[in-house]
Amino acid sequence: MSKHTTRTQDGGLCGWLVVLGSHICCIFIHGVYQSFGPLFVALQSYFDATSASTSWILCISLFLQLGLGPLANVYVKRFGYRATVMTGTLISSIGFFSSSFAQSIQVLYITYGVCIGLGNSLILTPCLGIIPLYIKKKYTLANSLAVLGSGIGPFLLTPIIQLLINTYGWRGTFIVMSALNAHMFISGLFFNTPTTISQTSIHLISRPIDDQYLTKRHHHEWYAPFGNIIHALDLKLISRYPPFALQIVCVFIGIGLGTFAVPLFIVLNASDLNLSSPFVIALLISILAAGGILGMLSPPVLLYINCKCINSSRLFGVGLLLAGISTVISPHLTLSFATHAVYSAFYGFVIGMVFTLYPHVTKDYVGGTNLTAALALASMFNGVGAMIGPTVAGLLYDITKDCTTSFYFCGGCITFAGILMLTVAPVTLRIQRSRKKVIHVNNEFDNVDFYPHRGRPDTCESISQKGG
Repeated sequence: MSKHTTRTQDGGLCGWLVVLGSHICCIFIHGVYQSFGPLFVALQSYFDATSASTSWILCISLFLQLGLGPLANVYVKRFGYRATVMTGTLISSIGFFSSSFAQSIQVLYITYGVCIGLGNSLILTPCLGIIPLYIKKKYTLANSLAVLGSGIGPFLLTPIIQLLINTYGWRGTFIVMSALNAHMFISGLFFNTPTTISQTSIHLISRPIDDQYLTKRHHHEWYAPFGNIIHALDLKLISRYPPFALQIVCVFIGIGLGTFAVPLFIVLNASDLNLSSPFVIALLISILAAGGILGMLSPPVLLYINCKCINSSRLFGVGLLLAGISTVISPHLTLSFATHAVYSAFYGFVIGMVFTLYPHVTKDYVGGTNLTAALALASMFNGVGAMIGPTVAGLLYDITKDCTTSFYFCGGCITFAGILMLTVAPVTLRIQRSRKKVIHVNNEFDNVDFYPHRGRPDTCESISQKGG
């Protein structure tokens, strides 16, 4: 068996251009949904809709954006990173433009929810999954700089969207947003699939195919399509890496159910406290984004500290725990603009740290070569949570006419996910390490060469066959 591998250069101009392209994608993808607050208020007022029905616009978009991550993984395998991102940009830009002609909330479910969600699903996973293929030694820094766009996006887009609504209305805002969204075509140009080639040639000695083999093959043909689906979506990663399976649960509960509705209810809570002027809303979301920027820059600094008690998994769990506790107690503390600003900045900081560590923890669990597939799987479960979470929070608000229960729901989900990461994750890591030890011991006895005869080369059976 001969194997030849050609590796790409670690870093270099091409690598950092990929990081820049990922940064631009994160600006628009995360910036748009985190800046949905001003549009939420404008659309709810124009169509005289309930909070739950209006939140479905964002829920559908987030569900498809995250839930169709495996589709992006399949598309990348077939067409490459560049074509996948550029196709997604085209679809989402069409979604923004067509949303400007909507005559009802239900039409926005299709134009904004389906089109923009589908387009962004083809961008989000590839733009983060391509980074470790170019940059390995400085991956923590590169990933933080890329995800930093998630904080800069709402910081820049929130006042811009509010200004556009005041000047052109929400219809004109969607038209301008379609043009701004098209800038991700530039990012797609940077995402050329690296020339990493692995060629393996195995020389096998032919042996007769018996009837038992043909019978077994025919018996298994009926579920072959399911095997193809499992292979295409890389579902085996869930069983192969127990810590990654736990991370999927935490992502579904903490990020999906918990975090996506919080920016919306920060705006609604400010409205309930008569702080709902356009300037105050834009300022609160900008403060939230500014905290997120600082939080996204913190992991490289914290992980640089050579301390055994600090690692990406623990920081991820601590960030979720702090974000959840602060959200639970926020209704009793945010009684003025000053306390609102403090909570927004703190929540933005810890959740920014969480979003930056999310792909980093995934890479630590499954490895860089499996990162795109793993992020796609995690985003699928994340998308289901993103559809359920804001809907439930909106229903609680409509029933109680108060944001307190909605904050309890979101904060409770985030807190529970943080507790899981801090308590159960170490156990799953031990299970994975024990599996690796077993595989390592077995590999010491199993040679990778293929033998033409049954039995090991040192057994009497094989020796007699050789002698014969």
